[in-house]
Amino acid sequence: MMRARKLLWMALLAMPMAAAAYHGGAPICHADDILNSPMGDPIENMGYLLVATPAQYTPGVAMTLTLTNVGSLSDVRGVLLYVEDPDALDAELRPIKRGNFTVPYPAGIKAVFDGYLGCDFAGQTPVLTHADASQKALPLQFNWQPPAIDTGPLRVRAIALMTFNSYQLLSLELPSINHLFTDSFE
Repeated sequence: MMRARKLLWMALLAMPMAAAAYHGGAPICHADDILNSPMGDPIENMGYLLVATPAQYTPGVAMTLTLTNVGSLSDVRGVLLYVEDPDALDAELRPIKRGNFTVPYPAGIKAVFDGYLGCDFAGQTPVLTHADASQKALPLQFNWQPPAIDTGPLRVRAIALMTFNSYQLLSLELPSINHLFTDSFE
């Protein structure tokens, strides 16, 4: 019984340190990993929205991805953002990240580099996260460079977070301009 109390006490003392670790960025590289965290379930619609400009990608041609809010929230504190290929899986059976984000990043945003759990990008920048827990005014615009070779339809994935247990998972289908016409005849 005494040992259980000591363990409980140690766990309670460690909780603020664990929460503080998220202030420097998401501790994950895959949006679905948040579902297994102590952060609780996502809120289905907090009004956050992903927008691609243009609405489809052209291989090798830079484009803009925007995180905005169509509701009453005018900012966000935490972000995880990447583009994945739902038809190409890595060794862990997760969709492969495609393309790279290019600088300048919005204020308070940084690239996720190798060393994060489950992240091995060989020095590339396919994933962005928050650099701190400050409020970031919306909209946030991100420069994204698609792969030079057409890989078919892609998917933009994001987490928009206001507080530790108040967040929304986002997903946006991103077709290739090369597939818009040909896919309509299949």
